[in-house]
Amino acid sequence: MNLPACGIVILCTLLLAAPALAGEAPVTRTIADIDGDGESLLMVVLSIDGMEIGGIIETLPGGSTFEGTDHPPAQVAVSDGRAMFSVIGEGEIRYTITMPSAAGTGISGTWEDFLNETNGMVTGDGATAAEEQASPAPPPASSAPGALVAVAVVGLLLLCLHAGGGRR
Repeated sequence: MNLPACGIVILCTLLLAAPALAGEAPVTRTIADIDGDGESLLMVVLSIDGMEIGGIIETLPGGSTFEGTDHPPAQVAVSDGRAMFSVIGEGEIRYTITMPSAAGTGISGTWEDFLNETNGMVTGDGATAAEEQASPAPPPASSAPGALVAVAVVGLLLLCLHAGGGRR
């Protein structure tokens, strides 16, 4: 294989690997106040992008009550101030909570993508300004496939250099 062909192979590999290397969080949260009175009824929407099989755990603020969800009952568990959702191909999960307006909207969450072997923090609405300042920035999503791609690119480069050096 000559050097220009090796460059094309490496470039194509990098372009195909870019989504895996980006490490974007596939789960974002938006929150809307449904009734606006002293006891806030909130609609929480988790938008899921690119996760076929995984799980999401939402930690709800103290004093809040989980009211319900449109997610299949067999894929939901609520316990000790946490709502846990199994993801099997869904693009969105909606749930409602009631909480005193004084509690803020300090919902935090984590996600795990079982097929892509990645995990991270749910991004978007949720933490109050004081909570965002008090807590450190969430760690970036881990990406095991990204490390595998990097090893593959180095291997291709070595193969190209070896094959290119053999012909003169």
